[in-house]
Amino acid sequence: MKVRFTEQMRGFYGVGAPGYDTGEMLGQTDGVRLHFQLTISSVDVDGVVGDPAHRMRAEGTIVCKEFGPVGIPVT
Repeated sequence: MKVRFTEQMRGFYGVGAPGYDTGEMLGQTDGVRLHFQLTISSVDVDGVVGDPAHRMRAEGTIVCKEFGPVGIPVT
């Protein structure tokens, strides 16, 4: 059996921030938004359930004006 799900995360990005919490505050102040969409999938749901180390496929994009004008592919 196959399994597939997609998650979207949206927030702010602070250039050079030492941590995510500081990055969020800096990003809000500077108006720098970040959007991340990731799809996780596997053709072997039994393997996923039975083995915590089972690998799944991850694909998506990161969109942030600080990274360029188009989304960056993630694998």
